[in-house]
Amino acid sequence: MFLRHLTAEQKKALLVLAYHMVIADDHVSDEESALLDELKHDLGVNVVVTPQELFERPSAAVFDSRESKMTALVQILSLAFADNRFPPSESEMVRDFTRELRIPAKEMPSIEAWARQHIRLLEDFEALLAGAD
Repeated sequence: MFLRHLTAEQKKALLVLAYHMVIADDHVSDEESALLDELKHDLGVNVVVTPQELFERPSAAVFDSRESKMTALVQILSLAFADNRFPPSESEMVRDFTRELRIPAKEMPSIEAWARQHIRLLEDFEALLAGAD
């Protein structure tokens, strides 16, 4: 959705961070997998990540503008909330990433609320597609 705010380098870093988020709790839910697939699609086929790069967590310093920081954080939070679980391992990763991005703590409640709403809207749309009431 907001991925246009990211450079190729930032997209690659986001993809690796997203991978780290979905495996943070040693369980990849169907919802997380689907959202990760959607993110990969939205990032485009020009983002190639080697297996070695998946093992190394990229530096948050690559996100050097407010737009790129907020885009990355909302994507990571959306993945964290995708399965309606937020275990300590995911919470810790989000907390560390937020600290690395230097996002003020006072902004986090509204950012988290937005990411949760994003997930609810995606769920509602999936229900519309399926023809559910």
